[in-house]
Amino acid sequence: MRFYTVHIQPQKSGQKDLVLVKEGFSWPAFLFDVFWAVHHRAWLTCGVLTAAICVFCIIGYWQVIAAPLLLVVVLGWRVAVGFHGNDWRRTELARHGFQAAGVVSARDYVSAVQRFLDKSVDRSSLFLDAGS
Repeated sequence: MRFYTVHIQPQKSGQKDLVLVKEGFSWPAFLFDVFWAVHHRAWLTCGVLTAAICVFCIIGYWQVIAAPLLLVVVLGWRVAVGFHGNDWRRTELARHGFQAAGVVSARDYVSAVQRFLDKSVDRSSLFLDAGS
């Protein structure tokens, strides 16, 4: 079972946006750090990740530390990004007006959304109606 945090953003029209973020390690953030941040529109995180990559490139170019040690440092950085990626995503959602609405456990994302909607009291205002 995986745990997901539920984030809701009320819209002006009375509808709400719903986003679930998985708890734990983020493989996409580990493998594609800057592209992952751009995909999630986490611009501050994207800037930090880009700056870190630039620093690692400068260190490698000027050979400030030995190449094997630089490889270990970069790998450690990427592991840290993987572990903190989903937390940074939650912070970015909060900056955009999303409010934490709870935690849901399920085997996958779709089941987590379904479980949250089943337990939600006012499901009618979460999404736009098909007729409107």
